[in-house]
Amino acid sequence: MKPLKLKTSTMMKLAFLFVLCVSSFPQAYAVKYGHFKTIHLNLLQIPINPAPPALLVIKDKSVVYTDTDGNGRLDAGEIATIELIMMNMGKSEASGLKLVSQVTGTLKGISVISPIIPVIKPGKEQIITAILKAGMNLATGRAVVRLRVTEPNGMDSEQVEVEFSTLAFQPPNVVAVDGIFSSESRSTLSANYPANLEVLVQNTGTGNAEEITAFVKLPENVISLDQHHSPIARLRPGESVRLNTGFIVTA
Repeated sequence: MKPLKLKTSTMMKLAFLFVLCVSSFPQAYAVKYGHFKTIHLNLLQIPINPAPPALLVIKDKSVVYTDTDGNGRLDAGEIATIELIMMNMGKSEASGLKLVSQVTGTLKGISVISPIIPVIKPGKEQIITAILKAGMNLATGRAVVRLRVTEPNGMDSEQVEVEFSTLAFQPPNVVAVDGIFSSESRSTLSANYPANLEVLVQNTGTGNAEEITAFVKLPENVISLDQHHSPIARLRPGESVRLNTGFIVTA
């Protein structure tokens, strides 16, 4: 039987197939058929068992929205938080994580501050808290904040949505609505006897008044017995407080 002669291109294809069949050996192979040239192919080693990825899962019922006054609404000038618990259900550490946010609805006046997320080891969980800041230009309406945690290898978490109402700035109006003079020893004010002025301070506006400082301006012939008044932390709309200041009339 005469030997079968093949073209060089055909022999190269056959040699390539032969090398693939023995690819479990990473060294170079030499293939020779008759008087044709020897073909050398170098095989690359490919990892067979890559490291298993991290798997980010948001813990069920762990997403919580909290605002400063606890009414479930974000008011102008207020700070709120969105907290969630992230679990790593994979076999590798989850590192290089970032919290990505998106605000829709009432867009103007809401900024989201993302925290630095530490490495989450396999089988562990981590509390992640985003801070929401409402500017004084916040409009009344509803807002939706979407959050997800991204991972460098694309193994991102699912996206969560938190919806809440917003309220534009409501101006307060703090006024002294009433005042009563009294003296401990006499029914009328007399020179050189201590007296007291009780003032009713009320917020007649539609918004909260905070860090209120009272100043008492007295005539030249009156000496104040109370140089300073403690600031009023907060007066809600319609709320009032009584302030007392002692004084002496000198002439």
